[in-house]
Amino acid sequence: MKKLLLLLFLIPNLVMADSYLCISDAAGGAEYDAKTKQYKSTVFKTGLKYILKKEGDNWDFDEFGTEPKIISSLIDCKEDKNSLMCNTFFGQFGFTYDELRYFQTYTFGFYPTTDTLGSTDSPYIELGSCSKI
Repeated sequence: MKKLLLLLFLIPNLVMADSYLCISDAAGGAEYDAKTKQYKSTVFKTGLKYILKKEGDNWDFDEFGTEPKIISSLIDCKEDKNSLMCNTFFGQFGFTYDELRYFQTYTFGFYPTTDTLGSTDSPYIELGSCSKI
């Protein structure tokens, strides 16, 4: 009975062994100005919360409280004892185990589009800190 209770006590820790809560500290990049047809430097919102977790052989980095999305899956990850480096569908992601820091980039949509909305994406880099959960 004691072994069963010990096992039940340890299961949450085993399941969450490779999970982290991450919060963005700094974010900046470039934003397209449709009037001048040029990019300008900008600061993006910080304080965003994410969950970094490993499920099987795959890593995911999803905004806290949202449904996991295929675009936030980390792909082509290279992992060693100190860090995790991955590509994403639209940029790159890096994480250090020792310092519990991360970065993510978004570089996909820096070309202004010619659709009727005149929309464009803003390339950015975001950095933050993580806590093991």
